[in-house]
Amino acid sequence: MHEYCVREVATSDSNSVEQTLDFTHAKSMIESIKFNTLNYSPEILERVCEEMFFRFQLDLGLNIRRSSITVFISDVRRKMFDNPYHNWFHVVDVTQTVFYFARKSGMLNCMTTKERLALFLAAVCHDLEHPGVSNQFFVSHAAKHSNGKSTVCLEQHHSSKACQLLSNFVGSGLLDGLAQGDRQEVMQGVHRLILATDMSRHTDYCKRLEALIQARSAAECTGQNPLSFSPEDKQLVFELLLKGADVSNVVKPYITARAWAERVTREFFRQGDLEAALGLAVSPGCDRRATDCARVQVGFSGFIAPFFRALARLFPRLATLPANLDRNRARWAAAE
Repeated sequence: MHEYCVREVATSDSNSVEQTLDFTHAKSMIESIKFNTLNYSPEILERVCEEMFFRFQLDLGLNIRRSSITVFISDVRRKMFDNPYHNWFHVVDVTQTVFYFARKSGMLNCMTTKERLALFLAAVCHDLEHPGVSNQFFVSHAAKHSNGKSTVCLEQHHSSKACQLLSNFVGSGLLDGLAQGDRQEVMQGVHRLILATDMSRHTDYCKRLEALIQARSAAECTGQNPLSFSPEDKQLVFELLLKGADVSNVVKPYITARAWAERVTREFFRQGDLEAALGLAVSPGCDRRATDCARVQVGFSGFIAPFFRALARLFPRLATLPANLDRNRARWAAAE
């Protein structure tokens, strides 16, 4: 896989931020949908991740040394490659967004410490060592050069790298406050959460989300708490929140959505150029001769809209998400 990776970390000039604001400003925006990681330096974003560790209240009851979380976050940053989109800024963006989703929906107050820890770690590690190309690239490459099926699944790769990284911190004070069984439970939760970001499972998750909405509607009719879920459904909710955070650029304010759209389009076109150079079929949305940023965004936002509408039905306090998406899609459509 790694022969296709850009091996610089996300601190180079090619990923320079739009503007650099200070940490005080970042702290004031952490609980807002308007938080934009592209406004801050990579160093400030390390401090933002630390701050979110405390906003998740993970300093309570786990006896995690602050120095351990500082080193862990720094190690994650070093493992992120200098891609236009899948980089350190994206990692922090997803981590902040899943925190916002959990808090705004009301689920944060329903989570155990272990559940909060798994969600935080999964968000921070969900794209470890992302090569800047999609699963489809490896499918095409295997079909042409190996006459077989690709064994690469990026989400499995990210989860494996997360497990390796976390294993390196055994004895360092990061997870040592957990009993062995609890530690394994957190690691399993991290694994399931990262796999939930695999877009090949999107249709299945949409079906499960609709079933969950129907079940909750029936439960509410009997007077049950709308935020009361079975353990399995609760895990599904966490997976849905991280999955949504991973593709949340389309539901952010337009200025933020546009900046991320331009970055993901650059990454798509870079993949398309590589595919063409290798004699592979160019993946959908990656051919700079056949599409542009506006078309890609209109297409993707239309595809993902039903998911965010359903998520807002499950959690009405997230109703601003599909509303933002609709406004952004209209602006992209006007630019086509």
